[in-house]
Amino acid sequence: MSRWPSNGRCTAKYAGTLDLYAPFRGVLTGLDWNSGKANYPKAFPQNVAYRHAATRRGLPSTQGLIVRLPKYQDDPAWEAMPVPESLTIEDFRAALRLWRWQRRMKGQSEGDCPRARVARLHAIESGEMSSE
Repeated sequence: MSRWPSNGRCTAKYAGTLDLYAPFRGVLTGLDWNSGKANYPKAFPQNVAYRHAATRRGLPSTQGLIVRLPKYQDDPAWEAMPVPESLTIEDFRAALRLWRWQRRMKGQSEGDCPRARVARLHAIESGEMSSE
């Protein structure tokens, strides 16, 4: 079992960390904890991104799970929702590009990265520059 540390840098192009990296039913799995009344598919792309970054750090996983934990006493019991295997890092990047575009259209910040870093990340996302 491993907790993936956050390094506080902008280079990953997204915020957050994988909550748990562990075998689940014999398969290395990247798990995200979620609190609330239900699991939502909008959590899938972020899990894919976390697992992609973890793989680059030597922590490969075969599957992802979103685990909803009750936040309040009257919330439904915990449940696990598998991340579809068909989702890829490209799906995450597409969702990230849309999120950033929506923020720009509203005149809102796209994050805490310096402007030069944001420009570099846009170039990487569009394929104009390598992330290596």
